[in-house]
Parts: sequence; C-alpha cells; structure tokens
Amino acid sequence: MLAGSALDAHAEVLDFCTKRDLELTGSVNQSHGSVAAAIDRTKTKPGAQLLRQMLEMPLTNDSDITFRQAAIQQLVDNPERLVKLEK
Repeated sequence: MLAGSALDAHAEVLDFCTKRDLELTGSVNQSHGSVAAAIDRTKTKPGAQLLRQMLEMPLTNDSDITFRQAAIQQLVDNPERLVKLEK
C-alpha cells in the first residue's frame, strides 16, 4: 500500500535527534554531507520532497518494504521503464 505519501503506509516517524544523528537530510557540514544529498538524483521538487519524506519516515511493515523493493527491482531490471518515467 504505497500511495502518494509515506504516511499512507506503515511508517516510523523519526524524532529530531535521530534524524540529526543519522544525518538523513542534513549534516554538520550543511546538506552536502547528508544521506539525502548522497542519493538524491531527483529531477523535480515533488520527487525531492518524496525522497526526503521516505528517509525521514521509514517503512516498518514487511509487506510495504517488500513491495517497494520489488518496484525498485523492476526499474533496475528494465531501464527503459526508468527512462519513460524520467520524461
């Protein structure tokens, strides 16, 4: 059940200290040393916002995690689908 937002699924809401310590979206060196900065290849503002939301509220339900992994695997296995999504 991965709809438009991570809130639609079973997600853990991380507190401020946890997000800061894990450097998910910010770091001591501003944003360039964060996890988000390292993996963000989004092309739109809504895409970047969704990535940030997914990092800050990780899934906790096994079936939701498996569903997301399968969706990502389909894109890895079929790069032409990814190219269509990028347009």
